Amino acid sequence: MDATTAGLLVLFVVSLVPLLPTEVTLLGMGVAAAQGGTSLALVIAVASAGCLASDQALYALGRFGGRAALNRLSRRRKIAAGIGWVDGRLQRHPRPVLVIARWLR
Repeated sequence: MDATTAGLLVLFVVSLVPLLPTEVTLLGMGVAAAQGGTSLALVIAVASAGCLASDQALYALGRFGGRAALNRLSRRRKIAAGIGWVDGRLQRHPRPVLVIARWLR
């Protein structure tokens, strides 16, 4: 496996499960593409595929397992208070809360 393939694999994994900020890895691969290491279109495609797969997995997790997980977590008083606080904010101002949550992800 050469450095370009390894870099694209790291970019995909970081995009899929953001353990590190995705932007740092994406910028690094963009610089590598500018220096002729790989195609910029390939870098964009790999990052997009990772982010799309991550978003779909998180949506499915929330859609199909979210309620059960919230019910289990809300048995703890502090977590239930936090869930109530977020729920109240979502009821009053849904768009800003969702935008902020997306940036924090």
